[in-house]
Amino acid sequence: MVTNLKRSGKMLLVEGKDDEHVIRHVLYRLGLEISFEIIDTEGRGIFDAISVGLRRSDLKTIGVVADADNNLSGRWQAIVNKIQETERNPDIPERPHEEGVIVDSEPRIGIWLMPDNSRPGEIEDFVIGMISENDPVWPRAERYIEDIPPEHLKSKVSKARLYAWLATRETPGRMGTAIRAGALRVDGERTRIFGQWLQDLFRLQRSGLQS
Repeated sequence: MVTNLKRSGKMLLVEGKDDEHVIRHVLYRLGLEISFEIIDTEGRGIFDAISVGLRRSDLKTIGVVADADNNLSGRWQAIVNKIQETERNPDIPERPHEEGVIVDSEPRIGIWLMPDNSRPGEIEDFVIGMISENDPVWPRAERYIEDIPPEHLKSKVSKARLYAWLATRETPGRMGTAIRAGALRVDGERTRIFGQWLQDLFRLQRSGLQS
């Protein structure tokens, strides 16, 4: 159960610290002010957080960003079912939209399934889409992971490839750090659409820091 939530009336539920870090730095690079809480729900806790959040009397807007994992439609339905279990019971589309879903109910509800609302995957696949097409390291990172015997590869292939690429950065480590440093692009279509979804959902203002 997620507790100790602040009372801003606007919240975005995410599945981990890396997700929070990525979103904060994407918004920073897009020049959008963060005027809502980002709540790390630690994986499966996102369902508890949906229940808790939707029962708050002061709630104005709630967004959910979750990985589609290996079953886009199943993940979508699980989130929709959890939302509709509450007394709010909003009218949500039967399937996700490529531009993200926003329901103009009371409260406003938004749902985005990583990486792009249309295919299985996770936030790492979204971030991979931010690597420049001409990046000289990326194909080498892919080959490095491909050469590792499957029995020795303990994570998903896309995640392993991304972190192999991140290891070559000036400051190796987290996805959000690479975004803020400008090593990852924010001008691609998918990042733009995601940023627009957040801007529309929370009615964000420009900060003037766009780069």
